[in-house]
Amino acid sequence: MMLRLLLCLLLLSACSDSDKESSQANTAEGTVQKEAEAKKKKVRTIKVSSVQSFVQDVALYEQVIGYIEDEQLATVTAQVSGSVKRVWVDSGSQVKKGDVLVEIEPDDSKAGSQQAQAALSRLQVEYKAQKRLLARYEKLGKEGFISKQMLDAASDQLQVIEKSLHGARAQLRQQNNQLRRTRIVAPFNGKVQTRYISQGDFVVVGKPLLLMIGQTSLLVRAPFPEQLVGVVKAGQKVNMRTPSGQHMQAVIHEMSPMVAKNGAFDALIRVDQQTGWVAGGSVAVQVQMDFHAQAVLLPQSAVILRPAGETVYQIKDHKAVAVLVSVGVRRDGWVEITKGLEAGVTVAGKGASFLSGGAAIKVVNPS
Repeated sequence: MMLRLLLCLLLLSACSDSDKESSQANTAEGTVQKEAEAKKKKVRTIKVSSVQSFVQDVALYEQVIGYIEDEQLATVTAQVSGSVKRVWVDSGSQVKKGDVLVEIEPDDSKAGSQQAQAALSRLQVEYKAQKRLLARYEKLGKEGFISKQMLDAASDQLQVIEKSLHGARAQLRQQNNQLRRTRIVAPFNGKVQTRYISQGDFVVVGKPLLLMIGQTSLLVRAPFPEQLVGVVKAGQKVNMRTPSGQHMQAVIHEMSPMVAKNGAFDALIRVDQQTGWVAGGSVAVQVQMDFHAQAVLLPQSAVILRPAGETVYQIKDHKAVAVLVSVGVRRDGWVEITKGLEAGVTVAGKGASFLSGGAAIKVVNPS
């Protein structure tokens, strides 16, 4: 009897454990199913900023780096050889046309001029004497006292002396010019940019003494690419900006007649002297090539390149609607929309690259 009772208790315990395990399994399975259903119901939302397409006139420019030259730029050189007697100017000196800049020791030139003058004076005396002699011979010849050969010889000698006189006068002019060239003067009103010599230096003909710049106008030489030949023309307006931030508007005065070996042709722009504009400096030159009135614009971040083409995502009911567009000019972070989108349409901006058509959107930081 006791044995049967024990067997019954053991059977009841085993059944209780089995029911408990079955209940736990059913609970776990239900939890997994609920989580899966919740995930299906939960939709992924992508955060984006919103922007609105707008209309604005767009001017298209070609920009190159030009270089400033001085139209009156002269290297003053020695025209005679000799020692530098005195330098009257220094770098930065303002001078007027005709001012003495440098003096070369004139002793040799003076001696040459004096010798030429003496030779001329001697020949002048000889010429007068020979002319009187010829006059006497002509009178005697008429009276038959001298032969024709003597008269012809006197006449020939007078012609020789006369030619020598012409040569002596030319030599004197040359020597006087040499003497004048020992005083080097300013060729125009301007400023001494650089001084190359000092007092006591020996110079030869052609040696640079000073570099002078004028004070009238500057020349900007702007090299444009060869493909713009015939597009960039004389008379077009340009905007110019120096590295220091100085701005100026001007007009192209002329174009270079040929394309250089580097594949560029120069536009020449003349401007008045400006403070901060110096020969040898650089300047950014912009010329307007085209003008698009009332262009539709969007930020670069709103236009995404997809396999189908350039795409923007219009925001409708918190969802992304893919719109294919055609684009034009890209500049300064903005894109011109030429087809597919009108002004005033709200589209996704930052974050648009993560979107696809129909994606759920949460707009943050709208603009």
